[in-house]
Amino acid sequence: MTTRSGHNLRGTAIVAMDNGERLGRVDDLFFSPTNGELEALLVDVGGMFSKPSLLLAAQISSIGPDAVVIADREALIQNGRLSEESHAVRGGEIEDRPVLTVGGTVVGKVADVMIDPETRQVIGFSLSTGLIDNTLHGRPSLPFSLVQSLGKDSLVVTSDYDPKAPEHHIPLAK
Repeated sequence: MTTRSGHNLRGTAIVAMDNGERLGRVDDLFFSPTNGELEALLVDVGGMFSKPSLLLAAQISSIGPDAVVIADREALIQNGRLSEESHAVRGGEIEDRPVLTVGGTVVGKVADVMIDPETRQVIGFSLSTGLIDNTLHGRPSLPFSLVQSLGKDSLVVTSDYDPKAPEHHIPLAK
């Protein structure tokens, strides 16, 4: 399984399959807080006064290492917004949220979102557990399956989550 971090995905070119035109670049991603499904990408189309466009996940043909491929320009929604009933979380806005166990122990902060480009699912989060700990042990990963709730202010995870346990790490793409 190949994974991409939200940071790695940002800046990736959006390319139209019908004519090979570069339509913009990924600015951020939106995903469902309940099942981790990618809902949309925010696309910077360039230009000083342009507003970002929205690219719904259903319109994405593929997410490759160098480009996100879509059928044509019509897939982009100019000045688009997700529907009111969508409770999607914006990847960039979740960074630095505290992660705590259901027992109330803080185990780190969200550093990044990790997705599987093939299934278009958030598979987990990269955590920051402090400069010294991150330097000595690397950044731990939190599998999405261990998240009990993803709120406006924090993520709550199962009580058995241990950021130092190797079974709770997700390998990052090189």
